[in-house]
Amino acid sequence: MAAQNTKYMEAYEEDNVEGVMSLYSNDSIIVPPNGPNATGINAIKERLSPVILAVGRLSLETVDAKAIDDDHIIEHTRMHVYKKSGELLSQGKTMVLWRKENGDWKMHWDTWNVEA
Repeated sequence: MAAQNTKYMEAYEEDNVEGVMSLYSNDSIIVPPNGPNATGINAIKERLSPVILAVGRLSLETVDAKAIDDDHIIEHTRMHVYKKSGELLSQGKTMVLWRKENGDWKMHWDTWNVEA
């Protein structure tokens, strides 16, 4: 998951919406705090694009990851989100269900919270 998380963080930092989307499965679901779920890559793109373009940097640190089977891994991370100025915007935790598709790991379920 480290390699995929690095790609995700780099895509955020580069304002690369398509790079972020390439790490989600086509039928993925995001469950953001304080808002409705987004199901499917198009809905996720619509929901996350403004965030990706507004955020300066995203930092993810894996706390734990467990294989469910050969094609699924559940990962818990600590998350820090920074403004373009470098100032900390928010921090929280994530839980991601990764699914292997055609040999690549994709985020299938993605949820996070933000600490007050």
